[in-house]
Amino acid sequence: MYAQAGRLRQRGESFNKKVITQIAPTIAQKIKIQFPNGTEANVLEEVLGDK
Repeated sequence: MYAQAGRLRQRGESFNKKVITQIAPTIAQKIKIQFPNGTEANVLEEVLGDK
């Protein structure tokens, strides 16, 4: 745990807003398959460890 702006948070916890439409492209990127049709959301790079 570490403190940020007066609040303790767990390692890996994020305060950045995520939306459900980011899940499918992130999983597709992780397992190296083509993105689903109509995907417009960005991949969650922090989940993949590609910083």
